[in-house]
Amino acid sequence: SAMPASWTVAAIDISIQGLRLARKARPDASLILADGCRLPLQSESFDAVFAFHVTGHLLLAERLALAGEAARVLRPGGRLFFRDFSVEDMRMGQGEAVEAGTFRRGSGIITHYFREGEVAAMFSGLKIDLIRTHGWRMRIRGEELVRSELEAVLVKVE
Repeated sequence: SAMPASWTVAAIDISIQGLRLARKARPDASLILADGCRLPLQSESFDAVFAFHVTGHLLLAERLALAGEAARVLRPGGRLFFRDFSVEDMRMGQGEAVEAGTFRRGSGIITHYFREGEVAAMFSGLKIDLIRTHGWRMRIRGEELVRSELEAVLVKVE
């Protein structure tokens, strides 16, 4: 997805490996090694925040902290673009349950699977512009399975 040429891009990750990948994808981006739950950024300093497959790897308290930080750093009229797995995803329920809708699989990575109402509540400081669940079929070892993401665009009201 093309971004306006005038945008200054900052990539934030808690992992140096994640930032190395970001450097390859966006050589012009400012890279910040930081925890998304405690952003070292000024309030109301960004026009957009993209949280794609980040929030789902956090436990509830951390998800709420990240949502609060995302809302804090957005300027009035700014947009949050959210994408993570939905409860309709083929992996929902696999692994050890660590919280409602959250599972730890063999790799040790936790994944939370979202419902639309839950995303609206989590980002309660923002107004929903769009929210939808999108699924697609994958053939894995001869079996038809469904991957499913929840996408949302939320706006910081002025």
